[in-house]
Amino acid sequence: IWRPVFIIAKPVHNIQRVAIDAKADGWFNADVFLNKAMPGYWIGIDILDANGKSGGKLPAFPVKSDNVQVKFVFNNPKLWNAEQPNLYTTVFTLKDQQGKIVHVERQKFGFRTIEYRHTYAGDKEDGVFINGQKVIFKGVNRHSFRPETGRTLSKAKNIEDVLLIKSMNMNAVRLSHYPADPEFLDACDSLGLYVE
Repeated sequence: IWRPVFIIAKPVHNIQRVAIDAKADGWFNADVFLNKAMPGYWIGIDILDANGKSGGKLPAFPVKSDNVQVKFVFNNPKLWNAEQPNLYTTVFTLKDQQGKIVHVERQKFGFRTIEYRHTYAGDKEDGVFINGQKVIFKGVNRHSFRPETGRTLSKAKNIEDVLLIKSMNMNAVRLSHYPADPEFLDACDSLGLYVE
């Protein structure tokens, strides 16, 4: 074992996981997967900026199945890209019929739209566009390894790698064939590095 191992205790009725898609125009879409749908339960949403300030009153979503689809527009989001890695935290709150909190899940994300444009007419630019701006990727391959610790890396070493890559005026990193350390991905999100 070369990464931390956790046991997570959740209540009987819980949010198993969430999948967020937040676009540059402010559209926020999320699939909230529950372990079991309960009649009368609902999902409350709050979006917090980097300072912990709430984005205002957002709609509540009734639980009709094990997959609750959340959709709304968030006004004037700060966009995420490698140069300005603006992150938000979404707080998903599962509540029962009386409004009592049953379970809370938090997830960080950034508002961004990524497109690949390819035209045959030649009158438009081709390439990868993030938030409407063409991006040229400059990066390196990375393996999770240190001579002193092997494949066991600390959070500090993961951050050190991201800062090293950025100090070389690069904006992207290509990962290896094995799953990336979540702490490395968090560092890429918070410090601004595209992951391929």
